[in-house]
Amino acid sequence: MTTRLASRMSLFVLAAAAAAPAQALAVKGLDPVALCNGQEVAGQRDLAVRHGAYVYQFATAANAAAFQAAPQRYAIQWDGACARMGPLSGTGDAERFLVYDGRIYIFASDACRDGFRKNPELFLDPDAPKPEPDAEAVAAGARLLERAVASHGGRERLLAWRSYRHDREFEKNGMTEQHRLLCVWPDRMRRDHDVLQGDKAWRYARLLTGAEGAFVDNGKPRPMGDAARRESQRDLLHEPLFALRLASGGGAIVCGRGTNTVGGIAVEEFELWLAACSVVFGVDAEGRVRTARYRGRGPGLWFGAVECVFDDFTTVGGLLLPQSVRATFDGKDAPGLAERRQHLEVDGTIDPKLLELPR
Repeated sequence: MTTRLASRMSLFVLAAAAAAPAQALAVKGLDPVALCNGQEVAGQRDLAVRHGAYVYQFATAANAAAFQAAPQRYAIQWDGACARMGPLSGTGDAERFLVYDGRIYIFASDACRDGFRKNPELFLDPDAPKPEPDAEAVAAGARLLERAVASHGGRERLLAWRSYRHDREFEKNGMTEQHRLLCVWPDRMRRDHDVLQGDKAWRYARLLTGAEGAFVDNGKPRPMGDAARRESQRDLLHEPLFALRLASGGGAIVCGRGTNTVGGIAVEEFELWLAACSVVFGVDAEGRVRTARYRGRGPGLWFGAVECVFDDFTTVGGLLLPQSVRATFDGKDAPGLAERRQHLEVDGTIDPKLLELPR
């Protein structure tokens, strides 16, 4: 596979690194609490704590206690995924680490670590601050949301659908790529990404079922951690169908953001903030959600400004859905983020086994 293709596929768990062996020694046996505080101090074997896939050693009992009180603060971040390629990638090398802003990250290669080191902020996705809109912005947001909900099928229908599916397939570099998204409301999702070349096939999937998740790499499962579940869930919030349902069900902050032109489309925008994720949607004169703006991953796997334009709308199961998406990343065309969706289904039959976590 080409380097470019492999880079794109890493979003779907195609990193070159293999899964970390169970209970690998973390960060060369250095004390992680001291490391997060800027000191490289060797830990002791008799002061060891097992957490996730790693064993951490400590120089003092106090540091071991501090770790156990806040492992999310001192343990390797992103459940051991390569920090250059993101939580949805393969596992990094527990000895190839870097401390940034008091957190420990690991990497699949020296090149990954060097790329991250040059500009760490490009590879991190901090929580979006909670908006504090005034009454006028809240009223404008409510008006735009009501228009969009009515245009896309109405509140009753948006709150009633139970399952959704779309596929897409394309040829590139002598290979066939097949993608599929399956969702069963409220908390089951599966994304497949298969690559076919002659009689060879690489098949990958990621699954979410409530508070659990898993990656499946050519039939071999591995657990999905909190960081990967978070990124997978945020991906869905960029979709009009899911965003409108979540906004209609309450719990989100919706506020008007004025008029704009995105991808040549004149729209009125509203910001949707939910679970520390922010997306700005644009509504056209017909009430359709035509655009989305958010901070997301681009072709090089770092974060930047993503702008999507939704088009070729069709009605499926009483809901108005886009069949095509075009996108830019940091102001440049991003073909890798574009989609031509096929086989759209709402409330169709989905084999429940496809959404079961492998054991």
